[in-house]
Amino acid sequence: MSGKLLLAVGVWGLATLSVGAPVALAQSGNAPIAVLGLDASDGAPATVANTITDALKQRVSAAKGFKLMPGKELMEVKLIFSCPDEAPSCMAQAAKSLGVEKLIFGSVKKSADGYLVTLKMLDTSKGRVDAWVAEQIARTQATAPGLRGPVQKWFATLSGVGTNGSIRISSDVPGASVLLDGLPVGITTEEALEMGGITSGRHEIVLSKPGYEPVRKDVNVIAGEVASVKTTMEAIGASTTPGSSDATASAIPDQDTQVATTDENSTMKIATWGTLGAGAIALALGVKFSLDVKGYDSDLDKYRRYDCGDGVNACSSKDGENVGVLSATEKNEAAQIQDDAKSPQTLQWVFYGAGAALVGTGVYLFVRTYLTDEPSAGSQTAMANRIQVTPTVTPNGAALSARLTF
Repeated sequence: MSGKLLLAVGVWGLATLSVGAPVALAQSGNAPIAVLGLDASDGAPATVANTITDALKQRVSAAKGFKLMPGKELMEVKLIFSCPDEAPSCMAQAAKSLGVEKLIFGSVKKSADGYLVTLKMLDTSKGRVDAWVAEQIARTQATAPGLRGPVQKWFATLSGVGTNGSIRISSDVPGASVLLDGLPVGITTEEALEMGGITSGRHEIVLSKPGYEPVRKDVNVIAGEVASVKTTMEAIGASTTPGSSDATASAIPDQDTQVATTDENSTMKIATWGTLGAGAIALALGVKFSLDVKGYDSDLDKYRRYDCGDGVNACSSKDGENVGVLSATEKNEAAQIQDDAKSPQTLQWVFYGAGAALVGTGVYLFVRTYLTDEPSAGSQTAMANRIQVTPTVTPNGAALSARLTF
């Protein structure tokens, strides 16, 4: 430790020790209480300890019957008063030097699933720890909003002061999801939604429903009382002109209409990708049959004959070897290959045509489904009726035909 740090610690120790007995209670009857900065250990970030400390101080400031006094860091107090093991008698001396009747201190340790928070409430006059809590929190809770609920519960346990109240939520729109401090708590109905056992203090309520703008409300819960919250939800795109209640009502989409529109959107998306997929398969089959035809054509090369130029003899190719005319057997073999090639020759063009039609239809559907802004209700159903995809099966093969009416 540097000389400057030792000097600073020594001066602070003399100043605090000179205070002597605890400061008397304020005339309002509020008990002076201090919150020491939590000790971060076992890999826990100091920022997490500071966040929890600040949340505790805010909770104490809002609590009735207590008066928050300035505190110090726990490590600093342990160093000055030689309290490495946080013995109650030793920590009581530190509390007296701060002029408080109650002292909250503790630590934050890193765990596998988050952080372990340990808090203690020390009674200065008795020189003992009256209450303590040890609770695990997730890493995502180590924020000011996420700590609001846990800190209220911890302080209630430490101080013995009840902090539960109720919230009653009423909305003009049934079926809206309700979140309390980011957690789902219910759905609005014709009757008010009431929740009990809510810790006192400020809470955030969010109502949301498809087709409506989300509503956010802050409510202050007081122990033993019911906080009423009335909300009005506005439909997305609804007119807000004063006196246009009829227009506003007509702009609110009916729930059945919303469901029908969602189903139509899903149907059109399925039809789009199904048509594009069928077109890709048809084109692939066209390529396959083209390769088959090319193979048959290669098999016929050895049976092809050309005039050698003398008007009498037959060659295997122009200016090629004189091989003579085909025998009867060779003619039969060549004819068999030509017969086998007829089916692939037909199917290649069938599938090329079907593939082109399906791909074109799929592109058109894609533009209408994904690139057209807010298609009107029923337009997608009408579009689906314009598309007809018909499979065709014959003794010589199979094909798909697509018809699109513009």
